[in-house]
Amino acid sequence: MSISFNKHLVKVLAEVAIFLEFTNEDLLNQDVAIEMMEQIGAELQLMSQDDKLVLSSTFDEISNEFTNSLHKNFVKNLIHSLGISD
Repeated sequence: MSISFNKHLVKVLAEVAIFLEFTNEDLLNQDVAIEMMEQIGAELQLMSQDDKLVLSSTFDEISNEFTNSLHKNFVKNLIHSLGISD
């Protein structure tokens, strides 16, 4: 996969995580959101260490594309929130 393709996939992943984290509980059951984030984290934990480093770097890179400071910081720290960093 190309770097550009990977960046787009990581951006989609970040957008889904933002949706799960910040959507009002009147619109999205918080237990369901937490379970989905845990499933995402569990799947990403299966990646190789090299791929985890690329993912972390890409989260950091794309975090600058978000104008909302809460979203920007959330994406920057997403690798830790998902439990896939050392």
